[in-house]
Amino acid sequence: MDYKVFEKHLRMTADDLKNLEKDLLNGTEKIVTDYTRQAFKKEQWDGKQWDKRKRVTSRHDRKNKDKPRALLVKSGNLRRSVEVVQRGTQIIISSDMPYAKIQNEGGTINHPGGTPYIMDKETGKPKFVSKKRADSMANRKRSVKLPVTKAHQITIPKRQFIGESKELEQKIENMIVKKIKEAFLK
Repeated sequence: MDYKVFEKHLRMTADDLKNLEKDLLNGTEKIVTDYTRQAFKKEQWDGKQWDKRKRVTSRHDRKNKDKPRALLVKSGNLRRSVEVVQRGTQIIISSDMPYAKIQNEGGTINHPGGTPYIMDKETGKPKFVSKKRADSMANRKRSVKLPVTKAHQITIPKRQFIGESKELEQKIENMIVKKIKEAFLK
């Protein structure tokens, strides 16, 4: 290769490097977004399944025992709140939902109590009801007031959907290697 051809190749490579950087950032953003969405679908992070619910909590679950409601998805707000954005050469993953951190990392919360419940005649276990429903029941039965829970702690299991992941890192690394090879082996 003579000097002029080499110089032309160097200039093209310098221009291509800027495009490559942009491609790598866009590719990483897409992989992270897809991986996070899949965490909610597969109910797992980095190959580790999320802990299942300890008890049936919704009418849907009681009616559909073979296909219970997905974990962390009641309204879909948490899943939709996860945002993946580029800032310079960084990819930022975040959620603005107030309960996202405790769900992602797990932990213990102090519940103030006051949640009304009725005892399930079949199982003998408490069934929590909304305050609106409790008031409605009290009005129908005149002066029948439902019992309420006392202040207590609730342990929330870790169900990670944001953070470090070897599986995610491997997907990003594979994409980087592929794009670099494509860029330099044109």
